[in-house]
Amino acid sequence: MTSPRPAHPLPFVSPRARIRAFAAGLAAVGLLLTGCTAPSTPSGTSGPSTDAAAATSTPAPAGLESLYAQDVTWNNCNDGFECASVQAPLDYEQPGGEKIQLALIRAKGSDAAAASLLVNPGGPGGSGVEYVRNGGNVLGADVNAAYSVVGFDPRGVGQSTAVKCLDGQETDQRRAAASIPSDTAGVEALLKDSAAYAAACEANSPAGLLAHLDTKTAARDLDLIRAVLGDAKLNYLGYSYGTKLGATYAELFPATVGRLVLDGAMDPSLDSDAVGTAQAKAFERALDLFLKDCLAGDDCPFSGTEAEARAALTTWVHGLETSPLELDDGRVLTAFDAVQAILLALYEPLNAPRVVQALSFAVEHRDGTDLMSLADLSNDRSADGSYSNTNDAFTAINCQDYSRGTADPAAILARGAAFEKAAPFFGRYMGYDDACSQWPTEAAEPPSALKAASDLSPILIVGTTGDPATPYAWAEALSRQLPHSVVLTWEGEGHTAYGRSNQCVVSAVEGYLLSGELPAAGTRC
Repeated sequence: MTSPRPAHPLPFVSPRARIRAFAAGLAAVGLLLTGCTAPSTPSGTSGPSTDAAAATSTPAPAGLESLYAQDVTWNNCNDGFECASVQAPLDYEQPGGEKIQLALIRAKGSDAAAASLLVNPGGPGGSGVEYVRNGGNVLGADVNAAYSVVGFDPRGVGQSTAVKCLDGQETDQRRAAASIPSDTAGVEALLKDSAAYAAACEANSPAGLLAHLDTKTAARDLDLIRAVLGDAKLNYLGYSYGTKLGATYAELFPATVGRLVLDGAMDPSLDSDAVGTAQAKAFERALDLFLKDCLAGDDCPFSGTEAEARAALTTWVHGLETSPLELDDGRVLTAFDAVQAILLALYEPLNAPRVVQALSFAVEHRDGTDLMSLADLSNDRSADGSYSNTNDAFTAINCQDYSRGTADPAAILARGAAFEKAAPFFGRYMGYDDACSQWPTEAAEPPSALKAASDLSPILIVGTTGDPATPYAWAEALSRQLPHSVVLTWEGEGHTAYGRSNQCVVSAVEGYLLSGELPAAGTRC
């Protein structure tokens, strides 16, 4: 098929984190500067120095002494980077048993005498190794000079011992077959697909791995990494799901909490339905803003009022459920693919022109090529048809962190209807699937509020008022669970703040990382 697509599409800003709102219902720049009351970045300050003796003076957990004392060997792995691998127990309750590998990366030439700053881009399932390698380090020069910035892949992810479910062709086929159930038979078909997917994950992943992917276990890995890197305290920058991982670390290891920045906060106390419902509602608000801006431009495929544009978009996407767009490569653009593409503009509003352009060709010319390329980006599909394991890890980790849900068709239909009522556009694509009800392992434990130590070191939480993936209320809720923490507020849109907001946020975050001083409570940027 042909259509007047431009030879050079509009630029695209890749999202930092890979928390995505898909059928499971669970939740990887230059902007105008605004004023705030946060302090400017101190000059001439530095982060805490590494101290191997102090790091090892903190007793290793029983049975883990040799692992906590292991040497880290850094090898050249790419231009400008060094990589290493750390051993961790598959099961911390059996520290002498089978081991897994945790992949690390840092910039070549990092000062070995500097403390480490571990970074996690979110997900769950986001690769910290790829984040650092592909330019995700947005830290300022002073911070990069004060710390050795280390990216890591959590267990189950990327180059660490990883979850593996389907190959590229099988994933393409599963995406093409995605559907919305309208009756018991539809739910049973959905559950059958979920069971087959879960069985593939169990068969193709390393033996026993799926049962040990919960966030508390990953937080124990963080402490192991801290110790082998020679750091007395954990210094950490976590986005999105990375905030949950960092906050869990603070609960489990209060004595070794250093300077933690948690940006785009999750609320660990919420169950999966509460997470999904809050996200769906927040995405609805962001969609309204997207459509408002679309109508104000020249390329919008919709017209009339914002309500009329929303109705037209909804009708068009629903039409893809029964009549997906055929593509030149033999694939089809489904309603789920269209939703995935639209979400990219809500995560990062700078992407809106690119998404509008792709929507225009799909709606007006029935050419879904550009929209599918955005959906592929959201799904981490490469041009050769292969996928990263981001989505597989996303499901596997969430299924260990949250309850198993239900396999009762009536209950699934009722929940889906409730999601649609709460979020008329996105709820339909977030509320029906219950993949975890078919998962082959038991959930680690139900979500609950953190029980952090009262003398916990100060932690900086960053919340964005218009964040659709991690609503701002979650930042406030997380702060209530972490004594002495402060919420830094960015009055902006999109997912997370540091690295994509303004100098006010940069000054506050980097000032804290360099001096340990939190911005004043109530600081808004």
